[in-house]
Amino acid sequence: MCVFCVRAFPARGVRLYLTLQKYQGIFLKTVTETVPYVSFHGMWKDILKKTRIGDGKTAPRLHDLRHTFACNHLLRAYRENRDIDEAVYTLSVYLGHTVIAGTYWYLSATPELLEQCTKRVEKKLLKRRGGES
Repeated sequence: MCVFCVRAFPARGVRLYLTLQKYQGIFLKTVTETVPYVSFHGMWKDILKKTRIGDGKTAPRLHDLRHTFACNHLLRAYRENRDIDEAVYTLSVYLGHTVIAGTYWYLSATPELLEQCTKRVEKKLLKRRGGES
């Protein structure tokens, strides 16, 4: 199984992901064969059991990785002062969202993201009013 690296090659990663969407998966056995979610979920449970992470009730869910990835992607975009709309669009492609509003939700998903978002808005407002930025 392989996972392509979206952080190292974001533009290429998006193009590859769009190509792979017809295969309905991001975790691959081969270039065109994906690991079904049910199989990957089973592997995830095995990993948690072997590493003794969690107690079965509080163990991280597979979906928690998705949320962590999304929040970290946007937090990094803020810290690097990148265009947040472009970062949200790229993230929506990675996550397979068909409605981008679902991706914008992540901007308020963590205190760190909400703080970064607020700082950027405050900075823009100060600039418009002629204050210091």
